[in-house]
Amino acid sequence: MAAVGGPLDSRYHAGSMALYNDRDPHHGSYLDVSTHKDMLRDVVRTSAYHDAIRGLVRPGDRVIDFGSGTGVLAIFAARAGASVEAIERTRMVEHAREIAQRSGCPSIRFHHGDHRSFDSDARADLIVSEWMGHAVFYESMLEPLIALRDRWLRPGGTMLPASVTIACALVTDEALYEDYGFLEHGPYGIDFSPIGGLPLRQSHLVALDESQIAGACELGRLDMLTVARSPERLSARVEVTEAAEAYGLVLWFDAELAPGVSLGTGPCDPPTHWSQVFLPFPQPLAVVPARPLEIEVLPPRNVEGDAASWAWRVSDGERSIAVAETETWARSGRA
Repeated sequence: MAAVGGPLDSRYHAGSMALYNDRDPHHGSYLDVSTHKDMLRDVVRTSAYHDAIRGLVRPGDRVIDFGSGTGVLAIFAARAGASVEAIERTRMVEHAREIAQRSGCPSIRFHHGDHRSFDSDARADLIVSEWMGHAVFYESMLEPLIALRDRWLRPGGTMLPASVTIACALVTDEALYEDYGFLEHGPYGIDFSPIGGLPLRQSHLVALDESQIAGACELGRLDMLTVARSPERLSARVEVTEAAEAYGLVLWFDAELAPGVSLGTGPCDPPTHWSQVFLPFPQPLAVVPARPLEIEVLPPRNVEGDAASWAWRVSDGERSIAVAETETWARSGRA
């Protein structure tokens, strides 16, 4: 990381991040240093948090860093003059404590535990957390963060991020649909029909660009000072400006970290370590300007990573498509 007050090293760019090796037994684990490395070298993410913390923290503020990981956000806050308490549930906290000491921030108080075991002698002026997973819901940190906020944020205090918006768009790239429908075409002269349609009923992590989407819209917004629980359903009405074939939905999030500091993870934004989530349609859907599309998404709740199960439904008033991943997992033997 850069010296105090200096710019973050521009050599680390999300677009150059290496992909995980699927054979790595620690794949995606927060005990794996490679997981933290890939987040830290995401300069879009880390710079945005750096700028937001510098804009919000005043000398003498009390700050809680929830899900501290390697302690980078706690260090940013301490360098801005805050008294910092950092909460980390994994043994990475042992490394974070030493990293902070070696980086000139020995006063950061690290707590090895979670929101339930955390204790302090005063409430915080600001709670900072990088709690969002892919399309927000690929982590299980929102409910614990809400519980921590309700107990330890002082009245009038600040949450960072301040708000998170869940967005979606129609996927109009036929190549993506053909990729996930590969087994339906009987490759090698083999009838894969018992499983052929399953990939088109499962969510997938993707990285799309603006040429592959249409009809972007907002599905929901979480005000981090007032949100009481994870939403059970999200909905929107999509209108397109010209006729197109839609092959599914793509979801992402945009976060307002602080006034003037935002973070986007969508197809039109600079790449980050976050993926977007593709929710395919089992059959293409023709969309036209005269028939707005009603969208409903049920996000996963209280799960992490591969256990996430989505459900989605779209209707133009004449035709409807509905998919529930829990049914797909049952058919594929994962339930």
